[in-house]
Amino acid sequence: TLMVRLPQYVQLEDDYTGSAHLLNILSSLYGFPSELGVSRRGTRQYERVTAQMERNSGVKALVEQLETDYDARMESIADESPPAPLSPAVEQFLRDLGKDTDDPPS
Repeated sequence: TLMVRLPQYVQLEDDYTGSAHLLNILSSLYGFPSELGVSRRGTRQYERVTAQMERNSGVKALVEQLETDYDARMESIADESPPAPLSPAVEQFLRDLGKDTDDPPS
């Protein structure tokens, strides 16, 4: 089972662009031809969505705000400092666990 995250503000019965992006990823992972992910239907589908959005200034402003909020959230996640170091006791416990799995059974 595979899942593709799509914009919530666009409700489509079939999202051809999302399917094409998923095929591109699978193609790169498994060495399939990249042409599998090409979707003219997806391009036309999103051109229609974009045209409808351009005609409605309220929807356009809402989408721009949603995208700005999302980008800001992703940027703040990327800027977070690394987690605090573990206590020496926890580090030793984890090392000891690793030793147990590395030793062959007797």
